[in-house]
Amino acid sequence: MLNRKVIILLALSLFSFTAFAQAPSSSLGPATGGKIPHDLSLFATSGKMENFESLTGENGMAIFFTRSVDWCPYCQKQAVEVNARAADFESRGLNPVLISYDKPDIQKNFSDKWKFTVPLLSDNEIEAINAFDILNKDGVSEDSPLYGFPHPIVFLVNTDGIIRSKLYIESDTIVNGSSYKERPEIDVILSAIDEMNSMK
Repeated sequence: MLNRKVIILLALSLFSFTAFAQAPSSSLGPATGGKIPHDLSLFATSGKMENFESLTGENGMAIFFTRSVDWCPYCQKQAVEVNARAADFESRGLNPVLISYDKPDIQKNFSDKWKFTVPLLSDNEIEAINAFDILNKDGVSEDSPLYGFPHPIVFLVNTDGIIRSKLYIESDTIVNGSSYKERPEIDVILSAIDEMNSMK
């Protein structure tokens, strides 16, 4: 399990993929070095329509796509951890933002329960999820009430909207997908941010 994690994190670092013989031939979502394919114009738990420009920090944004803060305990745990470490992200100039397909009222209930300061954005129409090409279609029918959730993944983006790094744990069962149970640890993400900032 450890080897699988290390390979993915190395392959998704700020360095060239060619530097690592073990790197997978394909990866989830848009490639590093490209611009985010959606401006994140989505409703937030504040009740306002927000976007990348309104939410980005001095050095950019850490975008967490998560399956659901309603029914996914692994997503709930990750979201709470991100919120608890928000100051660590903000001190590095990247504002953390969480995106799920949950409706705004569901996100608001979760946010209020845990006293969130980190914005939760509702992509209930799965526009951003589709734009980032991270919709999880594995065994989920379009007729299912669960349809629409993304693969869990983190994008580190600079102020120009350029994806500098992306992090996720490779799925054991899905080709080009992420594990729904395992997420990169916060300290690993912060280290990737430090690397990103050092290469400005």
